[in-house]
Amino acid sequence: MQEKMPFSYESPQQVRDLLESMAEPKYRDFAASLLPGEPHVLGVRLPKLRALAKTLARSGGEEWLHHEEDFSFEETMLRGMVIGCLREEPETVLALCQEFLPRIHNWSVCDSFCASLKLITKHPQMGWEFLLPLAHSHKEFEARVAAVLLLDYYLVPEWIDDALKLLSQIRQPGYYAKMAVAWAFSKAWILFPEKTRPYFAPDVLEEETRKMAFQKVRDSRKPKMPLPNE
Repeated sequence: MQEKMPFSYESPQQVRDLLESMAEPKYRDFAASLLPGEPHVLGVRLPKLRALAKTLARSGGEEWLHHEEDFSFEETMLRGMVIGCLREEPETVLALCQEFLPRIHNWSVCDSFCASLKLITKHPQMGWEFLLPLAHSHKEFEARVAAVLLLDYYLVPEWIDDALKLLSQIRQPGYYAKMAVAWAFSKAWILFPEKTRPYFAPDVLEEETRKMAFQKVRDSRKPKMPLPNE
């Protein structure tokens, strides 16, 4: 689907038919290999999903969000993207975000959803109030949402101290939550090494998360100073 194609929302089935028309069987096999346990992957590439989300958000997107059941991974992914593309008041969008959280069951939906929430760049305080309770959630992907939002929007001079402190408090034991925290700390190390250094000291982060962060820094090949002793 081209982003500028004329489009008038009619029904959830219309959107499902569009998704199926965009699916690529060979890409489906690749995408499914990255999402173990996800049973309904169609194989729609991210740029096409983003284009559809922008179009749908301008033509019936909020109405479409009221349908209850998603029949594919891509439909859930699209739902999160549409929320981020809506041109509504931030309070309305963040309320929809809260409703969307129980649908997040994998890292891909989580990270694409977070990346779509550009309103946080204009309303960082409201975004902070949204993510703060998620950072302390016992649910793996709620904690990952908090970590990825911190990574995407709060590793900036105005927020870096609060962001690092909150990241260090995310102690959800699931792999995907820990990896997001490690990813955020590795980016913080590259951007703000002096502020991040104290958090890399032994016994500040969980040791597994600390080791993951070190590995992420090494993989980036962009350390601005030697890492602390591991």
